[in-house]
Amino acid sequence: MKKMKIKLYVKLQFKNSLQFRFLRKEYESNCIPHTGDYIEDPYFAEPDGFEIARTIINYRDDYCNVYVKPFVINDDNEAQMEQQIELAMAQNWKIDLI
Repeated sequence: MKKMKIKLYVKLQFKNSLQFRFLRKEYESNCIPHTGDYIEDPYFAEPDGFEIARTIINYRDDYCNVYVKPFVINDDNEAQMEQQIELAMAQNWKIDLI
């Protein structure tokens, strides 16, 4: 079975602010995630992983965009946002400029 490129997105957002960042991680898999599935990744501190909120499959170009539920930062502090980004980048996530 041919593998498909998976583009995994997570939105980091402050609890009480409109400020946010998107992070992206890409990999290949022959298992296509579905809404309601959970993604396990070293970046996510959640014991059960993060729930997939939405998937968009592009069969023509052979990729699947996967969006997990937002990661909410309770402390509306830019330093906390930057710390989360650094932690994510250490696990091969990239900042996505959407």
